[in-house]
Amino acid sequence: MIKELANSKAIRNLLLFLAMFLAISLPRMLSIEQSVVVDESKWLVRSANFLSAVSNGSYADTYQREHPGVTTMWAGALGLARLFPEYKDAEITDVDRVQLISMLRQAGYEPLETLVSARVVVVLINSAVLVFVFAYARKLLGTAAATLGTLFIAFSPFHAAHTQILHLDGLMGSFMLLSLLAFLSFGSFQSFSDLIVSSIAAGLSWLTKSPSLVLLPTVGLLALVFYFRRLKSQKDINTIRTLWPTIRELFFWVVIASITFIVLWPAMWVDPIGSVTKILTSAIGYAVEGHDNAIFFDGRIFPDGRIGPEVLHFYPVTYLWRATPVVLFGLPLSLFAFFKRDYPLRRFQSRVTVAGLLLAVVIFVLVMNFGTKKFDRYLIPAYAPLDLISATGWIAFSNVAVKLKSWQHRRLVKLSVLGTAVVLQLLLLLSVYPYYLSYYNVVLGGGKRAQNVMTIGWGEGLDAAARYLNEKPNPGSLRVASWYRNSFLFHFEGQTDSIPSVLDEQGLNTIFEVDYAVIYIHQWQRDLPKILLDRLRERNPEYRVWINGLEYVRIYNLKEGSLESG
Repeated sequence: MIKELANSKAIRNLLLFLAMFLAISLPRMLSIEQSVVVDESKWLVRSANFLSAVSNGSYADTYQREHPGVTTMWAGALGLARLFPEYKDAEITDVDRVQLISMLRQAGYEPLETLVSARVVVVLINSAVLVFVFAYARKLLGTAAATLGTLFIAFSPFHAAHTQILHLDGLMGSFMLLSLLAFLSFGSFQSFSDLIVSSIAAGLSWLTKSPSLVLLPTVGLLALVFYFRRLKSQKDINTIRTLWPTIRELFFWVVIASITFIVLWPAMWVDPIGSVTKILTSAIGYAVEGHDNAIFFDGRIFPDGRIGPEVLHFYPVTYLWRATPVVLFGLPLSLFAFFKRDYPLRRFQSRVTVAGLLLAVVIFVLVMNFGTKKFDRYLIPAYAPLDLISATGWIAFSNVAVKLKSWQHRRLVKLSVLGTAVVLQLLLLLSVYPYYLSYYNVVLGGGKRAQNVMTIGWGEGLDAAARYLNEKPNPGSLRVASWYRNSFLFHFEGQTDSIPSVLDEQGLNTIFEVDYAVIYIHQWQRDLPKILLDRLRERNPEYRVWINGLEYVRIYNLKEGSLESG
């Protein structure tokens, strides 16, 4: 009988974990062939060079970028090797974008097909890591809050967008969250396996992007919290003796994370000091240099691309626009339950988990704010922790709701409240399908209002523009000048030229030699390049691409005239 119950429980747990995996992966897989964001072509090329370097034993060449982006390149390399296994035998250590696309097409593969193969690996990694996140959240917050929080993460439009592409922030955020929850679990239950999981996940996050180094002070502060709790429960007042276990645990955490960092990055095998130095030097450079082009934020243009640390509201404002009303509703309710010590935050481990996640978010935001180079996507690691915190607020709200009236079926009422939250979150995701990046908080006015506040667009809509031009007679003979050329060429069958951010009269004349110009939304937001936009104001677009009621792309026929259609 006991054995049967154990088997039954194991099956239920397995089905629950499978359901979470499907809830996370399916929305990301279903839209995986949509628009290419601008940086993905760079990471596909770097992944190809990484694969060649590993295959040929040129380990120093696995350093491709200072981010360092190693987990992203492993994902891209696996995707490329899965689709095009012959590539790893090609003795090329420094392929560029043109060479890679040429090689792929000669082998019978389209660039988009190759990128999608890499994206599949990214989705699978993120989904698997987030299932582990669910397991730890369930242990710390309870099944209800963990399930609800994981579904909030699964159906978060902005988070879904960044955990399905060949890029850095989504992967970094997943690894950071797993590291935090595993360490919180270790602090609460003292299972050494949790410490190992936390440290490995930390190493993986460091391999992804350098801002994840904020885990060091965060974990250090959390270790102090657990130390003082341990000290309170002991009679021994010898500080050194009682502090030693905490020091030892942090030492093991750093060592295992560092070993993970070294083992999975071959460049560290041959040039550890040089690789780490370049990462840290470049991280400081990114913090002070700003962006190459102008940035639009809060209704004004920052022409030098610098949004300094004095602009304290950048990340809070972008979070409000990118988060869903469902999640925002639950956050203050969670804090209320925290201070009231109400269900589901009665237990110490539940309260310290919420406090730890909030601490991690605050530290991360403060560190990121010091940089002059700011993008909304840089805050992605904060979204999933806040989703989990919000879930505890919804659980507390449902618990209060059933007490307001003498409901006969209290469990059904609670399930209805929580089910409504999940359905609303899912509907918000579906409302912007397949362009998850186009989501802006509907309560604040959606994309129509967001365009007056922040820079819009990272490539979404260029696929639709390319499809329109691909329907022209003999599209392969067309020559098109496009903003975000690296995204556009993945979809367009003809020749693609780039529109530079700075143009002189000669460059302007060169652009007007092509057949079509594809202009993107944040060009006219930033009036960039002004000389081109001034000339195009004399014409009407031949075609416009609209996403969720917002105009993203204008296509101008530079050969014929100004007839507007579409």
